[in-house]
Order: sequence, then C-alpha cells, then structure tokens
Amino acid sequence: MPFENEVVVTKLIGNDIYKLIDYLRKVKRAHPISGLKLELDKNYELINAEINNKDIDIKKYYYVATSDFLLNGGDKMDFFNKSSENTFLNYKIRDLLIDYFIKIDTLTIVKPYQIFYKGGIKIGIFGLGIELDGMVTKNLYKETKYLNPVEITQEIVKTLKNDENCDLIICLSHLGFKHDNLPSKISDVKLAKATKDIDLIIGGHTHTFMKKPVVLDNLENKKVIINQVGCHGLFLGKIDFYFDSFKNKMYEGVSIEV
Repeated sequence: MPFENEVVVTKLIGNDIYKLIDYLRKVKRAHPISGLKLELDKNYELINAEINNKDIDIKKYYYVATSDFLLNGGDKMDFFNKSSENTFLNYKIRDLLIDYFIKIDTLTIVKPYQIFYKGGIKIGIFGLGIELDGMVTKNLYKETKYLNPVEITQEIVKTLKNDENCDLIICLSHLGFKHDNLPSKISDVKLAKATKDIDLIIGGHTHTFMKKPVVLDNLENKKVIINQVGCHGLFLGKIDFYFDSFKNKMYEGVSIEV
C-alpha cells in the first residue's frame, strides 16, 4: 500500500464488521489492525470476536480508520462499500507514520555488551567485527561505519570493569588471530597488546587451528588469553576459569576434536 494514500475514517454497522472479520479469516494471514481481537480454531473458523474487549453488537455502528485505497475496494476489501459515512482527514499514511515515530520512541537503546552471572561470577561479554570495506560490497553494508576497535574496546572494557564491576571480561572477536602479510592490520594479537582488562579473546575470521590458547601480556603487562579453534565445527575449544575466595583467576584451556 503506497504511503501516498490518505487516512479515512469510515462508519460500519456491526453486521458489516463481521464481513471484515470474514475477510481476515479467509485470507489466513496477519493484517496490521488495532482494537479488534479475533479467536480462530485450527481451521480458521471464528470462535470469538471483540472490539475493545467487548462483544460486537451487529446493530451498533463502529468507526474504522483505514486508507482511501482500502476504502475503495483495494485488496478486494469490498465490505467497505457498505459504509454509511466517510470522513477524509487529508492526512497521508506516510505523515501519520512519521508523526507517530517522532512522538513515540520505538527504538530500544542496545548496550554494546552483555552481562551473565555464573556461580556468583559476573561476566561481561562484547564483540568486535572486521572492517567491511574490501570484504563486503558497499551496497550490502551501506552506511555502516567501521570504528577503531582498540578505542572501542577500551571504552567498553572500562565500563565493564569500573561501572559494571565484572569479574571476567570476554571479547568475541572476528578480527583474525594475526595477519603476518598485513603488519598494519588489526588482529587479536594486536588488540591484546594494545588494551587492558580483557581476560579472554575468543577469535574467528582467520580460521586458525590452535591446540591450546596463547597467553600474551596486555598494555599493563597482565595476562590475556587468546583462543581460536579453526572453522567448520571441526574442533571445540574449552577454557575453564577458576576463582578463589578473593576472585583471583586461573585458567585451563584445550582444543577438542569433534
């Protein structure tokens, strides 16, 4: 339905509302509709119908907001031809949608990390991806911007460490373990050395088969673990962290052939 269509309020008697319901029942697919509640059985036969949580009175008039396209029989909605009164609002569908989204914020702010609790341990997990330019055609990633992964990591890890008070911080990375032929390209190895407070980097992208994790020194000369187990589900990585009563950490890691 084109956004150039306009909103119109039409007056239908209850008996014709049942014709609308019959249409919805027969097409057997969802339609965006508000205020009308239908209960159907597995054969799409009507069990119950309500408008605003009340039974429909076949002799009562109801006002239905729709578009001029549907009012004029679009999508074979012929039941609107029975309307006894139509009020055209001179209000385009597109403007209605724009005004709604200006008034109602439907976007949920998504945090760039997730928090999990395991056995009294608070775990912060975040992810990093590769630069799409040169890997993916422009028309597929469009306005997506690639940000400096080291800077982003430091911001997220600072929040996880200082604000969220995480005991363990894990990075799910698709930067690649390392790129020997591209010394300037960011990788898990470079990320580990250039940042702090990450405990574990679980990597991908380069499909590196590692029999056991690599342990490197981070920016503060503290240990950070990097692991990657190849590709195609051939191996499964297992890393166990052990915490004492002061939440000091130790780990064990292996690669398991599937």
